[in-house]
Amino acid sequence: MRAALGIGDLPMKIHKITRWAVEGVLAKNFRKGRVFLVGDAAHRHPPTGGLGLTSGIQDSQNICWKLAAVLKGQADEALLDTYEAERRPVDARNIQRSMENAMAHLEAGRAFGLNPAATSDANWAQLKRIWSGKPEDAEHRAGALRAIRHISMEANELNVEYGYRYQSAAVVPDGSPEPQTIDDVRLYEPSTRPGSPLPHAWIDDEAGSRRALKDLVVPGRFLLIAGVRRRRHDSGRQRPAHRRRADRPHRRRPVRSPSGLGAVPRHQRERRRVGAARPGGELAQRRGGGGCNDDIGRGAWADPRTSASRPRRQSDADRGTGHMT
Repeated sequence: MRAALGIGDLPMKIHKITRWAVEGVLAKNFRKGRVFLVGDAAHRHPPTGGLGLTSGIQDSQNICWKLAAVLKGQADEALLDTYEAERRPVDARNIQRSMENAMAHLEAGRAFGLNPAATSDANWAQLKRIWSGKPEDAEHRAGALRAIRHISMEANELNVEYGYRYQSAAVVPDGSPEPQTIDDVRLYEPSTRPGSPLPHAWIDDEAGSRRALKDLVVPGRFLLIAGVRRRRHDSGRQRPAHRRRADRPHRRRPVRSPSGLGAVPRHQRERRRVGAARPGGELAQRRGGGGCNDDIGRGAWADPRTSASRPRRQSDADRGTGHMT
């Protein structure tokens, strides 16, 4: 221990020795009456990947807005049951990835030829084989590079951290198939499918200020996102897509897609596209004309038949507008 820490003969006192097992543990239930398990109380796994803090923050965000809604009388207590239904599968996935990351570390050591029981010189000799360039070390180098590629996934798990989709009574499915990805760990593809985190999009408000769509999500309020029809002769006039009722926690703010992001093709502007984001920042529902796709980059909920068309720069008179409610 002195050698590992480089402390030489510095005096020290050992107070306690404990042992930690590399394992993944998930609570069977996240709720029992008035008690809710959050963070490490609900799940435990190796720190590889940093998914413990990610899980804990997401747990807290999920349960907090639901508790607030129930305590304010805006939702039935049954909403609290959706906490476990939504978070437990996501936390289970995070545990799986944390364990895979931990195993990748052990596999990398073996691939490098390292041995904890060997001397420092012996282990350095094994490492030098990786970049020696000698023909007899080619297979050793190839195995080490494979291990490096595998372990590199730990620092690039965007789809694990943000590609989750909730399924519960607090999400209204639209019947669309589960999106398929070519890499379910590293490749995060923003989606407007109900249960997904609200994708990023830049929007312009009436004053011309640009801000992120996510900034319109505020605690305790649902965000209605609606596209409305606009023709050339509208002269910039905007029509609200939804009228707020005072007894509902809705928020309305007129905005439009900024230039450069493209817009819904002209023949699709006759269709109304609507989505609702929860206070936690996930999409609870989406509806629209003949359907919806996952191309948030167009600045509106587009019809599947237009998903293959390329976005193009349009003038203010030709660009679709919308209201964020």
